[in-house]
Amino acid sequence: MRHYGIVRQEKSLVPPLLVAGRARAAGRISAAEGLWAVSGVRVFEDLDDLVSSVGVVLGPTPWRRIDAQAIAGFASAVAPAQRFTRVVGHEYDLVSPDFLLSLIPGFVAQMRRIRGMRSGVNYGVDRVVYPSVVHVGDRVRARSTLAAVDWTGPASVALVASTDVEVCSDDEATTDGCRVALRGNLLSRIYC
Repeated sequence: MRHYGIVRQEKSLVPPLLVAGRARAAGRISAAEGLWAVSGVRVFEDLDDLVSSVGVVLGPTPWRRIDAQAIAGFASAVAPAQRFTRVVGHEYDLVSPDFLLSLIPGFVAQMRRIRGMRSGVNYGVDRVVYPSVVHVGDRVRARSTLAAVDWTGPASVALVASTDVEVCSDDEATTDGCRVALRGNLLSRIYC
């Protein structure tokens, strides 16, 4: 049986997203080579288009490999007393559910855009379950279904997106053997 343990906090570790952003700004890598390369984004023309798209499946996003550096960056940004992975020797093994939740905003940016959007508020998640564990080195991706979009004002909507984060390890040759690691309803408000 596997158990979570506490990861030592290293102050010298910089979150990988910040590193990728700095490298893009310096011209060392292109935006397509960054951690959140965007392809297959569904662009909604306005809120009416979004409201009429209930039931549409977005994604899947490109695969993203979970590495120990990303987990260490997450651990250094959050309270050190929380559990993030189990440590085997000096290597990370299991990925924390909190880390998986932190990936969702990046996945959403890879799946949808709304023209004219002024701001969006992440209200959180509802009915989150974690049917499978994720190990360091596994690949993850997300897909989402627009479950409900309701008008809250003349230029704002409440959005519920049923989202799955899928995991696939290297020993699984095809994506048919992949399993759901996180399932939940994303709650958001969108303002145009």
